[in-house]
Amino acid sequence: MSKPGEPKKPSRAPAPITPIRGTGGAVQIPESASIPDWKFWRTMKTVALWQAAYLTWGIDPDEDSRRDIESFGISDEKVAKRVRTLENHFGNMNTQKTLSDIFDFGLSVNWEMPSELKVVVATTSKANTLNSTEWTAEKRAVLRTESYNRILCTEVS
Repeated sequence: MSKPGEPKKPSRAPAPITPIRGTGGAVQIPESASIPDWKFWRTMKTVALWQAAYLTWGIDPDEDSRRDIESFGISDEKVAKRVRTLENHFGNMNTQKTLSDIFDFGLSVNWEMPSELKVVVATTSKANTLNSTEWTAEKRAVLRTESYNRILCTEVS
């Protein structure tokens, strides 16, 4: 404690954070990362590219508020790289796309994505089509089978 008239000592900064090395390229989600509420995301007609980048890693986009991203950027380097890739192909990070579009793009560039996202895409990408009165029960069954096979094929490859 300083005496009256003496200048105060500046506080010390914490030690720098040491990045984890040697992951071998494997996807490692931080333990503190929140898992997305897939039931909620399934109801979204479109998502912003920055949200899609989080979802493709299986991280809840609500972890970083939109205001914080604009002010400080995206703290997770993996997510930031996916945002840049998506922006390069689709527009700025606020561009709205369907999860199906994002999923198909991710497959085309060999991204690892969570199986929950695969299920959401398979069950929602054709939802409007399945509910159309023009579709017969037989066509609906074929479409459901194709969606199921799409999930299986992407998990095997």
